[in-house]
Amino acid sequence: MKKYTFKGNDYLSKGEIEIAKFLDSLKIDFEYEFPIAVVEYNKSKLWYPDFYLKEYQIVLEYFGRYNYDDNYKGAADHKKTVFKKCGIQFVPIYHIKKNWQEYLLNSILTHQETKVKKINEVLENYNKKNGSFINRLKNFLISPNPKLKPSIKTTPRQIKSKINTKKSTETQKTLNQTFPETTKEKSKTYRKPQNTTKIPYTKKQSKK
Repeated sequence: MKKYTFKGNDYLSKGEIEIAKFLDSLKIDFEYEFPIAVVEYNKSKLWYPDFYLKEYQIVLEYFGRYNYDDNYKGAADHKKTVFKKCGIQFVPIYHIKKNWQEYLLNSILTHQETKVKKINEVLENYNKKNGSFINRLKNFLISPNPKLKPSIKTTPRQIKSKINTKKSTETQKTLNQTFPETTKEKSKTYRKPQNTTKIPYTKKQSKK
């Protein structure tokens, strides 16, 4: 069987290599024949689909002989059924002809919109049961609590100074609790008397 090589990967058909080149041109990260766990006939198995888009969690399969081989078509339909039952996002590509790129991108977009819609439904249901969770979340994202992060105007030096001051205060507090008498004596500071000029003493002479 002839293989087609592109950037170190060997592809089994022209259709697969065209898909790989298209995904690579859009910088869409993908894995070729990446193992996917499925449940088929009540048994867990590993399948190796043609492409797996990791960022979007979507499986792509190229069914090049879908319209020309009945047995091939039956196997492809079985794959689609299994992927759907397993909840795996799946996009089949049946031919590499005109507008297949638009079909692929629209399919990816539709899957992502479905995900967002489901997430919104979950949040709405949660909000009904737990009050204004969404409103509180929006308020937090729009105007976050300033106590949770330092002010933009605060410099690293100021932050370090505050930390050192706090550590010094905590250390002094611990010493006061452990050695109350000693710390009290140390806290009494000796004040040196101010310099004063001495007035010479003169004995008063008694009057005769």
